[in-house]
Amino acid sequence: MVACALVLLCSLAPKGVSHPYLVAVPSAIIIGREITMSALREWASAKGGDAHKAVKVNNLGKWKTATQMVAISVLLLVRDGVPKAMESFLPKMLASELTNVGVVTLWVSAALAALSLYVYMAPVLKYMLE
Repeated sequence: MVACALVLLCSLAPKGVSHPYLVAVPSAIIIGREITMSALREWASAKGGDAHKAVKVNNLGKWKTATQMVAISVLLLVRDGVPKAMESFLPKMLASELTNVGVVTLWVSAALAALSLYVYMAPVLKYMLE
């Protein structure tokens, strides 16, 4: 579901985003991390033992998910401009700021995704080289 939302945001960047790569690059990092982690967890599960314990969920992944959900929600909200029903309490200037917050939060999420991938991969590498 996250990948679909990110691809949707990449196919048409939200209004107010100056360059599409500002959404596409962090989206690619996040999707790549998700695919890699899914494969890593499958491998660790098949390997069993300490390898399986090495990929337990940690707080860094939870922070990544939280920032990712905020970013996606904000960017989808402002993607096509401010909805008519929200114009009375969400002026266009605030919508522009929300877009900026969404993009920055998406980049923070991408940084956390890369860092959490490293944190998960580092202890597992010794099991992969056996």
